[in-house]
Amino acid sequence: MAGRYEKKKEKKQKPKKAQEVQAAQEGQAAQESQALQKKQKKRMSTGKKVVLTVAITLLVLILAVVIAAVIWYNGTLNLITRPDNTTRQLTQEELDDILGWVPESDRIGQTEEPTEEITEAPTEIETEPTEADYSKVGKIINIMLIGTDYRVGEEHKLSDSMILCTVNRETKTLTMTSFMRDMYVKLPNYQGHKVGKQRINVAYDLGYRWGGELGGMEMLAQCVNENFSAKVDHSVEVDFEDFMEVIDLLGGVEVELTSVEAKYMNKQDKWRNNYKEGMNQMDGYQALVYARMRHSSAGDGDFNRTQRQRNIITCAVNKARNMNLIELNKLVKEVLPMVLTDMTNSEITTYLATLLPILPDLEIVSNRIPADKAYYPAGVEISGVKASVLVPDLKKNSEIMIGICGE
Repeated sequence: MAGRYEKKKEKKQKPKKAQEVQAAQEGQAAQESQALQKKQKKRMSTGKKVVLTVAITLLVLILAVVIAAVIWYNGTLNLITRPDNTTRQLTQEELDDILGWVPESDRIGQTEEPTEEITEAPTEIETEPTEADYSKVGKIINIMLIGTDYRVGEEHKLSDSMILCTVNRETKTLTMTSFMRDMYVKLPNYQGHKVGKQRINVAYDLGYRWGGELGGMEMLAQCVNENFSAKVDHSVEVDFEDFMEVIDLLGGVEVELTSVEAKYMNKQDKWRNNYKEGMNQMDGYQALVYARMRHSSAGDGDFNRTQRQRNIITCAVNKARNMNLIELNKLVKEVLPMVLTDMTNSEITTYLATLLPILPDLEIVSNRIPADKAYYPAGVEISGVKASVLVPDLKKNSEIMIGICGE
């Protein structure tokens, strides 16, 4: 009986031992699984650390490049000369000197250009000045290019050349509009000063005397706006000596001459009198002689002179936009110190980002104010001196400028 009982007990204990073995095996498997998971996690952690280290290194390198680029870019833009805004009061004698000063070539009896007394009043209009919008870049961008024949020590700083460069982003056109310096218009009231009618190039000189170079830019822009309904967003000034250097830095320009122009330039430039009808390679000095030419024949004058100025700018723009990045970078670094502008670095950056993509496709258009049949030649007395001027039809010329500059 006892033996039979013990056998039954053994039979009952066998399943229990099997369960223990199975449990032990499962425990061992679990431990091995946990160990494996730990190894995998450790490997993944190490891999993540490597990836993270590489990513951080790349970010640091990119950031360093960006910072270096920003420093280089801002350093380049800081080469630009900014206009001063020193205000001062003119004595009555100084004011009379500015308003009464007429260049010898523009005095009646001293000029070859025909003049006549005005017999019919031109159409005048009351125009509402428009404020330049500096907060955004719209469809139209208007930059006034001012050329001055100023030398250190001289009192007068007249704007010898005034070309409004209008970029239409929609039509991808660059319209260069020359405002002829002999136009007789109402000058704007500026900083509490009232002037009345005068030649348009006096506006810059007066503004310069009253408010420095920035004052000259502002008064000229206001004058163009009030008389011709053309908003000027910003201004850029270059004197003639810098103009010559810019052309030289471009490697010169190719300009087409008529036989009359070639003959005149051969007389003017006795050191290099090899000009011919057709295309001529010109350096900075030669380009300046060409741009300022106004007496090549009896029929020549300021109208043709402004066209020649636009021709030179067109040649320069075309040459610059065919340069590669290395050449452009070198050109920019050398040209910027010669440029005087009221644009901030931020505004220049915005314009560059806006205009560079369309630069290769820009069509260049030439324009002039006053337009044909929209002015009267006249002889007027300025401080006792009889001067030759152009009296523009404000309504007709404003309509032309609105068509070009209107949003």
